[in-house]
This record gives sequence, C-alpha cells and structure tokens, in this order.
Amino acid sequence: MYRQNRRDRTQVQPVRLIGLILALLLAACTEQPTPTTVAPTVAPTQPSYPLTTKAAPTAYPLATAGASPGPAGGAALSPVGTPAACAVQADTRVAEAWTRVRAGLGCPRRPAQDIPMAFQEFEHGFMLWKGVAALQVYVLFAGDTAHPARWSVYPDLWQEGQPPSDPLLTPPPNLEQPMRGFGKVWREQPGVRDGLGWALGREQGGQGLLQVFDGGRIFLFEGKRLFALIDADQEWQELPATGTLP
Repeated sequence: MYRQNRRDRTQVQPVRLIGLILALLLAACTEQPTPTTVAPTVAPTQPSYPLTTKAAPTAYPLATAGASPGPAGGAALSPVGTPAACAVQADTRVAEAWTRVRAGLGCPRRPAQDIPMAFQEFEHGFMLWKGVAALQVYVLFAGDTAHPARWSVYPDLWQEGQPPSDPLLTPPPNLEQPMRGFGKVWREQPGVRDGLGWALGREQGGQGLLQVFDGGRIFLFEGKRLFALIDADQEWQELPATGTLP
C-alpha cells in the first residue's frame, strides 16, 4: 500500500510542474508591453537676422561734355559740373573742333597764330612742319584696333646744302620718299620710318594756323586739315575743319 501511494505521488508531481511552466509561458506571451512614448522631433528654430539692404548709390553731378578732367586741362569744374570760362578764347576757325576735345586740351593759352606750314601724308600717318621758331616736325602715327593714335615732335635740323633724300632708298611704285626736313626725321629718328611707312605723295607747303592750349595744340593746314594733339597721353585726332583762313 505504501509503495503504491508513493508511486502515485511521484507520477503526479511532474505533471503539476509542467502545467505551472506552461501557465507562466502563456502569461508571458499574452502580456501586452507598455508602449514607450517618444517625443516628436522638433526642427530647431532658425535665428531671425535682419536682411542687409543694398544702399542706393550716391548721385554725383555729371560733368558737362568737354569739361576739363584735371589741372592740365586748365578749365576747372564749377560745383555744378560746368567748365569755368576761359580767359583766352579759341579761334573761331577751330572753336567747333575744340569743343569736342576740350576735356583734353583745356583752355587756350594764347591767341592763335597764322604760320607757314608743310603737310605730308604717309601710309600710316602724317607729318606736319611748324614754320616758326623753334622749327619743328610733328609726326602723327595712325592707330589701330590695338594701339591708339600717337604723336611725337622733333627739331627740324635739316639745312640748305644737306642731301634732300637718300638715293639708296627706292620707294615702292606710287609711293614717295620724304624730302628735306621731313626726310631727315623719317630716316634718322628711331621708329619713325617703320611707324609711318612711305609717303603717299609729295609734301605740300602752305599757310596754317596754330593755337596752343593748356593741354595741347591744334593745327589747321590750309583751312582743310585740322589736327588736335593732346599732351597728357600723346594722342591725336583729326577733326572736321569747318572754318576757313581769312
């Protein structure tokens, strides 16, 4: 009897243990997890900076066309941007041309002179002879798209009795070798011959007008060819000649 009861207890205990384990597992599986609350991500607030406002440009008075830009021009700008009156007036024969280049020439330094002149045209420019003391030859080199028109001046050192030309130089057809004072400068001064090329014709002598300004000079040859030469940058322009010699 004793053995029987012991065997029965031994068989019942494992069944109860297995049932307890299954109950615990079932409870663990059916237990609902507590949800974790996650705070929503908030974009950081951008700092508010004032926008930079572009300042309006300062308005300056514009200079009147033809006003002198600096001391070399002689005609100082008044507070409203207009050129001051000149003490000496431009000659009426060159006044219209002067108004176009007044910014470079400035005011007349003295009245115009009627002078003997010579003129010769070259492949790439001109030569002018000023027939009053001191005798001078002006060389006007033509410009191009890469270089502005420039001028230079040389003393006229040719004298009677000197060779008028170089017989060893033969010009191309329909072109000329410059003679006398023009020829001496053309042959002897560096860069002149290469810069001008050959003459297109013989030199012409005649009457001219010269007026000197604070910043340059104007030559008018025979009332037909007018050249304004600026000192500051050694540039020159040929302008329409609207006047005539008296």
